[in-house]
Amino acid sequence: MLAESFDVLITFDQNLEHQQNFEKYPVTVFILIAENNTYQVLRELVENTKTELNKSLQSGVIKITNTKKKTEG
Repeated sequence: MLAESFDVLITFDQNLEHQQNFEKYPVTVFILIAENNTYQVLRELVENTKTELNKSLQSGVIKITNTKKKTEG
């Protein structure tokens, strides 16, 4: 991923942050928090995701929900 110059990893896998050490790599990880991964539910996360993408990206995990975002790390 880093060799291909990715800046952001977007995932629905909430366990990924416990399986990987993202502080070790210069990548931002967006974890989408939703009750399921259907289009109708995930579509509600688009605006918060776009808001985060327009900011200066920092390494680490950012949890995105349909009501607010939480930053960790």
